Amino acid sequence: MTKLNYRKITYLVIGLIFIMAISITIPSLARYKNRVNTEINVWDGTVATSFKSGEGTISSPYIISNGSELAYLSDSLKTNNYEGMYFKISSDIVLNNGKFNYEDNKYIYEIDNDKYYSDTEYTDEVGSLNILSPLEGFKGIFNGDSHIISGLYMYNDESALFKSLNGTIEKLYIKNSLLTGNKAASLVTNSTSSIINEVLFEGFVISNAESKIKKGTISIDTIELNNNKKTITVNIDDSIKSYNNISSIKVSGDYHIDTNNGTVLVNDTSTSNNHFEITTKNNSFTITASSTEISNVSFENVSYEITYNDNMASGIALDVTNTELTNVINKGNIYSNNVSSGLVGILNNSKITNAYNNGVVNTLGGVASYITGKSNLINVYNSYENTSLINIVEDSTLNIIGSFNISNI
Repeated sequence: MTKLNYRKITYLVIGLIFIMAISITIPSLARYKNRVNTEINVWDGTVATSFKSGEGTISSPYIISNGSELAYLSDSLKTNNYEGMYFKISSDIVLNNGKFNYEDNKYIYEIDNDKYYSDTEYTDEVGSLNILSPLEGFKGIFNGDSHIISGLYMYNDESALFKSLNGTIEKLYIKNSLLTGNKAASLVTNSTSSIINEVLFEGFVISNAESKIKKGTISIDTIELNNNKKTITVNIDDSIKSYNNISSIKVSGDYHIDTNNGTVLVNDTSTSNNHFEITTKNNSFTITASSTEISNVSFENVSYEITYNDNMASGIALDVTNTELTNVINKGNIYSNNVSSGLVGILNNSKITNAYNNGVVNTLGGVASYITGKSNLINVYNSYENTSLINIVEDSTLNIIGSFNISNI
């Protein structure tokens, strides 16, 4: 046996040991797998007028026992962020009792042997689905107590169980669910200074959005020439990040040069009649001005039009800042025509510990798509083939310990 084969076997054994170690560190995961649910509590689409019980304290948390009470939390978050208050789920919650699937770019919902395909509204002669609004602006402590939320269906511009989180979520399992939108994840769209611990997802997250168009103007300083040639670089729009898929950028504008003995090139292309138009995929362009006399080149009416995709799909969270994710697992299928990832879309000044992706991801970010700031990956791995552990690292001090891409072993 070659040294290379020995190395592969060694890494494979390490990977298996790592999986077992993570399972041991998540005791509630074992309880989830071995637990038999004796009561199926299917949401009827109504909104409760209160929680089941509790006062929101650590010793007496608000108890959520069904979909109606979960919908009540969603509704009451419009006026109360529940900062520092405690919640606990007391039983499994079934929001929709059918089975979700996604095949050949079609959303599938099957119940009682009836099947129908639909757009994201899921309406035809068979019936309609219960749709829960995201829990937006939550600042409390949400304990799933190892229970399951199943049948979660959402279609919004930003879809996830929680939106704009600034709190704690722990011991929660989301399965047989489908979330779709321009930006979609199972658990969180965006979080700041939050804790996410012991979360498992099984289902589908889809983000196949159409391209967007952004228009704007550019201010370009006057170029001073003195019998010479100058080249400047002009940034178009710094808000368009590198994880955005730019299809094309059109830039046009007018210029004036104070002499007949001067020329202006834009991206090394000749201009005429004091006007230029270019098409590029880069978020910057160059202007080269030259003259055999003392002269100035001034610019006006410079505008741009960017055609791009900014949609994103992630198994657990989309965009996290100053957030710790521990013992999180994705076993779901994550699809996007731009950016998809198994665990986190954008990791900024945050940390992932004891976590792995074992789900299908159709782009390069097996664990994370984009990492920035001072971030850490500790005991994190990805097992889905044809994906990298990370897609893009930019302006980041990234610390990686005990983390690897098992699909490359």
